[in-house]
Amino acid sequence: MTLGERLYQLRKQKYISQDELANIMDVSRQSISKWELDQTYPDIENLVRLARYFDVSVDYLVTGEEKVVDTQAKTDLQEQPAKEQNTNTNSRNNFAWHYEYKSKKTYKGVPLVHINLGVGLYRAKGIIAVGNIAKGIVAVGGLSFGIVSVGGLAIGLLALGGIAMGLILALGGVALNALISIGGFAVGTYAIGGIAVGFYKAIGGIAISKYPLGALKIYLEYKNSYLPILKTL
Repeated sequence: MTLGERLYQLRKQKYISQDELANIMDVSRQSISKWELDQTYPDIENLVRLARYFDVSVDYLVTGEEKVVDTQAKTDLQEQPAKEQNTNTNSRNNFAWHYEYKSKKTYKGVPLVHINLGVGLYRAKGIIAVGNIAKGIVAVGGLSFGIVSVGGLAIGLLALGGIAMGLILALGGVALNALISIGGFAVGTYAIGGIAVGFYKAIGGIAISKYPLGALKIYLEYKNSYLPILKTL
């Protein structure tokens, strides 16, 4: 049995479609199809993720056999001083920490909750997503995309972050928004911030808009829809 045949068999045992597995793996459906037909093969990262999802070893996916453990080596490892083992464990934890949780319940193949955090670029995709890179209805991460988005760089309808880009509301050190923007530097239809640029109303230390309110007010007027003119009061 080939790797593709084993992958097909495992997928059928889970009662999921190629589309659902593609969403879980964050790859295209065509990639899943090519893997199962042995036209292409998953890379190391995807092999590990497949093995975790199907609760099998990478050896089983590749060869169809579970790796036989060298009993003598296992005994030698068990006889190592506890201090040495703890040192090795702590070292791994300090420099290669990783945690992932994915709920079994899904909606159209997407997990309801996906948490994927660690040292590196770990992506989380779910209805609720938490990760170094997060994408979901509610997304929390260093880089986040969602209807409600929280992160270092947050993009969404409602965005909160160091740099926030929101369609309805943006709140952050730098807030860029089409409607309401609040931040140290804020740009939006309505803007509030240290430096506020509002296409209609702005409130801030430096306020730039059609109707500015601030220590320094700069009126924004238009000769036409493409050419704004600044006039200082």
